[in-house]
Amino acid sequence: MDLLIQLASSGDPVGLPQLSPFDMDDDTESDSPGDTLELSLEQQKSHLQSYLDSLPYECESCEDMQAKLEDIVGKIFICAKAKNWLVLTTWDGMLQCWLLMRYPMDKSIRAKLVRLYYGLCITPGIEPRVIRSWADMITRLLSNKSGMKRKLEYGDLELPWEPLWHSVQTHLWHKARVHDSS
Repeated sequence: MDLLIQLASSGDPVGLPQLSPFDMDDDTESDSPGDTLELSLEQQKSHLQSYLDSLPYECESCEDMQAKLEDIVGKIFICAKAKNWLVLTTWDGMLQCWLLMRYPMDKSIRAKLVRLYYGLCITPGIEPRVIRSWADMITRLLSNKSGMKRKLEYGDLELPWEPLWHSVQTHLWHKARVHDSS
């Protein structure tokens, strides 16, 4: 976790994003069904709004859901900085529920979340069950369906390989030493 805090304060691309309002001007990818490769964020929002208008019950608007997403993401970052894993797991569940509703998410927010969860996954001393749930969240944030535009392009996200390599190396060499001693 110290690596995660250092990266956040150093401005490294893997660090924790600032808890400032989100920039919603970037192009993004919608999770909603029926997306094509050509849809922009505004087109996705208009398609979603026409779908919501056709429902026989009232739903939250895109703006309301973006505000809820900002609140959830802000709480997740606060919990990560405080190392409060139990509460972070609760907010992680809230983010999963938000993703299931298939509202469009800005690429910059998606990339920041993937960076955070990557940093959490390589933090030593965390229960494997919790790390698995964070790794599942990375998969949900990055997964692509065939025929759909990628949620993040190669230039949108770059994660450092060294911390992950050192973590894997420690486990592999530890096991090799155990086998050599017998």
